[in-house]
Amino acid sequence: MNGLHAQLCMSNLENKPRRRVTTYQQVSTTCKQQSPITLASLYLCKTQPHCVKPTNTSCKHIERALPYFEFPGERVAIPYEQGGTMYGILRKPWHIPRPPVVILVPGLDSVKEELHNYGDDFLRRGMAVLAIDGPGQGEMEFQYPLRHDFEVPVRSAVDYLEGRSDVDVSRVGLMGVSLGGYFAPRAAAFEPRLKAVIANAGAYNFAENFERLPLLTREAFTYRTKSANESEARTKLEAFNLQGVMKNVQCPLLVIMGRLDRLIPPVAAEKMVAEAGGEAELWMFEDGNHVCNNIPYKHRPQQADWMRKKLGN
Repeated sequence: MNGLHAQLCMSNLENKPRRRVTTYQQVSTTCKQQSPITLASLYLCKTQPHCVKPTNTSCKHIERALPYFEFPGERVAIPYEQGGTMYGILRKPWHIPRPPVVILVPGLDSVKEELHNYGDDFLRRGMAVLAIDGPGQGEMEFQYPLRHDFEVPVRSAVDYLEGRSDVDVSRVGLMGVSLGGYFAPRAAAFEPRLKAVIANAGAYNFAENFERLPLLTREAFTYRTKSANESEARTKLEAFNLQGVMKNVQCPLLVIMGRLDRLIPPVAAEKMVAEAGGEAELWMFEDGNHVCNNIPYKHRPQQADWMRKKLGN
């Protein structure tokens, strides 16, 4: 499917780019959420070294499309520990000279390029967005394992933003979905420069939840934690636990969860809010599935309103 995505993107650039880039986004997102072929490529194909090239090719084609977005973007290189590099996509509202910025974090089976629709709601409200791939995600999945202490890559992202004069680094928020919904409060607990955080469908304790996950998801965790088998992966995931951590989250926190989520138990969201050290809200949607992807109109614009209020825009 990576090749198909690349072909669609090239077609967008050659024929009415602004309108067709939007179409490409919609097709790409729909395929990645619903297609069994795509799911197989996400969980199985990417465990093979030969998948590095199509991944890089897709990223290059997305980069070519960024200037044609409603809110144009730029691909940025973020210095990471031990001489490594994280990559992100920075987009800014054209009507605000020095806007606050929201860092966007994907999940286990998503990448930064898929977060544009989330970003649009923030951009329309005067906030910039920086979508990143962390260790074990997207462009960083081949070289780096997932890490529980996600404050480390977030710290690198905020350090990078501090070096730019076109965003207001005194007003930085963070939003994470699925696995990113765990990463977000974890980062907030140890990165004081974050002023507000949104966690959508994050797990409270991944090891405790491991057996209820689908086989492909368990295999994805096995590969992305660089484990030899599921048993080793589960052991590593014991560190992905918010017990004793949430009390350190002092900034405003919004937790979003769907009662119909079949991957993450809704009680995880309730625990996050109950144990948070600062102001915390829970938006529980009775008709929502995982990440509430079936009802985006009920929470995506509203969460952007919430973030704008907390960042003081």
